[in-house]
Amino acid sequence: MTEPSDLCLAGVVPCKRHGDVGVSNGPSVLDDLVSELDATCGSPAEVAQNLTQAGEYLSSVELALATGNNFILPSSEESGRTLAGQTAVLQERLGIDEVLVPILDRYDKYFGTRRVVQLTPTQLAYQTAQSARQVLLDARSAVLELNEIRSLVDSVSAALVSLLGSTSHGGTATANEEANRPVDLNHVALRRWKIGHHLFNCLAATATMEIDRATSCDNLNLSVESINLTSRIFRGTTAAMWYAEGVPRNLYASLIRPSMVVASGRGSGFSGTDNLEFRWFKSAYTRWLNSLDSSFGAKSTWTDEVLLAVSGLLETRHLDLEHHTLLAEKVVGRQPSLKLLRAMEAVDDHNPLDDPPAIDVLRDLAQKIVLDKRNLR
Repeated sequence: MTEPSDLCLAGVVPCKRHGDVGVSNGPSVLDDLVSELDATCGSPAEVAQNLTQAGEYLSSVELALATGNNFILPSSEESGRTLAGQTAVLQERLGIDEVLVPILDRYDKYFGTRRVVQLTPTQLAYQTAQSARQVLLDARSAVLELNEIRSLVDSVSAALVSLLGSTSHGGTATANEEANRPVDLNHVALRRWKIGHHLFNCLAATATMEIDRATSCDNLNLSVESINLTSRIFRGTTAAMWYAEGVPRNLYASLIRPSMVVASGRGSGFSGTDNLEFRWFKSAYTRWLNSLDSSFGAKSTWTDEVLLAVSGLLETRHLDLEHHTLLAEKVVGRQPSLKLLRAMEAVDDHNPLDDPPAIDVLRDLAQKIVLDKRNLR
């Protein structure tokens, strides 16, 4: 089995696709599989067969994109230097200072992410196909709700459309993941945790590119198309979290959470704020939200297509935080985040009972999006 550290390559600066080029939404193998998943009660055998077909197709996409895109993976040390070398850009665009950069680097090292300054859309598509193939093939043996599986396949299809203009870039291939599958429970859990984050990053990076395209696009129809595509892609990040946390609570508490404590180093603890791809997405999403009046005029003048697209993306963000709250409760109950726990260790007369649980922090974030939704009415 390929280890997660050999899979993920991310740009420090998001890639961009120039021009208002419309995307092709014709049916592909992945779209057909989504339709099948929509029309089945999802017996394990049927779902496993669908995921095998998806894995075979993505393997062929990898082969089609490999020339010129399967470049030499930088070392962990080179990746750290690349990240540090972009501190000024990160400060200007995301408010990340030089103190946080080493924490981001440790987060990257833990999840096996390697950094270059910027990926091309085709290179990101290669990474997405590679990570998605491994996630979907492993999902055959994961306990994952059917709609989350469907959302994973659909988001990968949307991401390839966003990055390549079409999902029809592969033929047929044989998925080579059956032999030598890991049987050690700890290995399965950690690998699932990290590969799920790889796919999350690929989808978040693609959603960032697509929402930036919607913000800067002068063509109303293409802007609406990009907003809808962003919703489909970002919904997959939620499903990727469900996949990544497809382990029992006690195994998360005894294996995964302690591994992050060690990897995060002294004086800090990991949280979602240490995920650079998600920071880029939130920045782009906020910029898009603030541009709605200039892009579409007064809300009273919006067409139904614009209103449905904008409200749909806000709904996707809201649902993501609600799912995230359920996931946090599943694995940590009412415990605070690791980052908050580390921060509170330095506080005199600290009373652990005063620490807000991670689920309450997530609920507060969800309420902010509720206010954004109400502003559309």
